[in-house]
Amino acid sequence: MEAWLQRLFQVSVVPLWHILCRTGLGFIAHGQNISVVLDGDLPVGITVKDFQGDLDLVDRDFPQAASLPEAARAVLPRKPPAYIVHNIQTAHFVTVLRFLSASLARRGILDEMRFYGLLRETLAAHAAAHPELADRFALFDLFAPTMPRVAINRVRFQIGYEDSAERPLPARGTDLHNPLAMVADRCGAAE
Repeated sequence: MEAWLQRLFQVSVVPLWHILCRTGLGFIAHGQNISVVLDGDLPVGITVKDFQGDLDLVDRDFPQAASLPEAARAVLPRKPPAYIVHNIQTAHFVTVLRFLSASLARRGILDEMRFYGLLRETLAAHAAAHPELADRFALFDLFAPTMPRVAINRVRFQIGYEDSAERPLPARGTDLHNPLAMVADRCGAAE
C-alpha cells in the first residue's frame, strides 16, 4: 500500500506542486477535475480538466511563464502565493486525499499519520531533487503549520450557481491544522 500511495503522490500531487512552483500556474484539482490514469492497478499519471474557472496564475511574473499566450494571461485570475497555494491544499488535500486517508484508516490498512508522512516524504524528496526551485517551494509552502479553510459553498449559497464570467471569491474560515506539519511535529522531522 505504501509503495502504491507513493506512486499516486508522485503522479498527482508532485506535478501539481511542481507546475505551480515553476510557472505560477495553479490547477484547482478537486475530485471533479482530476482523474488518475492507471496501468493495470498502478498510478502512472493524471488528467486535469475544467481549465475554465479552475486555473489561476500567481500575481508575480515568473520567467518560466513568459511563453503563456497573452490571451490566456488576460483571463486567468492573478492571485498572491498565499491564496494560490490553497489550490493544492484545499482542492486536493481536503477534497480528495482526506477521504482516501480516512478510508484506509477506517479499514485498518494504513494509519492517517503514516499516509501524510508518505506524502510529506514524497514532496520533500521532490523539493530536494530540485534545489533550483527552493525559493518557489518556500513561496508555495505546503508544510506550513496551518492552511486556509476556503468556504466556497458559503459564497455559493449567498450568490447562487448561475453562470458568470467571474468566479466568486471564496470566504475564509478558521485555518486548518496542516497534516504535513502535524506529521513533522509528531515525528520530530525537520522542515
